[in-house]
Amino acid sequence: MSQQEILTRAKQGDPQAIAFLINQALTTIGVKARVSIQKNNLHLLLESSQLPDRQACIRVVHQGMQRLNASSIDFVNIYGRRLGHTIPEWTEVIELYRPSIYHPAGVGTIWWQSENTNSSQKSLEPTLPSLFQQ
Repeated sequence: MSQQEILTRAKQGDPQAIAFLINQALTTIGVKARVSIQKNNLHLLLESSQLPDRQACIRVVHQGMQRLNASSIDFVNIYGRRLGHTIPEWTEVIELYRPSIYHPAGVGTIWWQSENTNSSQKSLEPTLPSLFQQ
């Protein structure tokens, strides 16, 4: 598949094409991306042997998604974690089509109550879309 075909598919919201482009952009900093899409939300898991640099990753993803201008994607949920970890160490939500706005960590994060605790001590832990579960 040519670079132009990948770009066309990414603009149409194809998660594999988007993952390919994001991985190309992040390869120089040693970060690997996995992508899933739920409705108009792109979920982007960024992993590396070291914790991915939050600001660098957000900048690359934000600029890339704005240039891509995929009309079917309104929000990008970014999760950063070290390889081998199951819980993200940081999260960020970027709202597209409102230039330069992204929300602080935790806003838009999916939370669940742990089933391993009794009802008086339930803790909240961030979760990832099932595609990213190990």
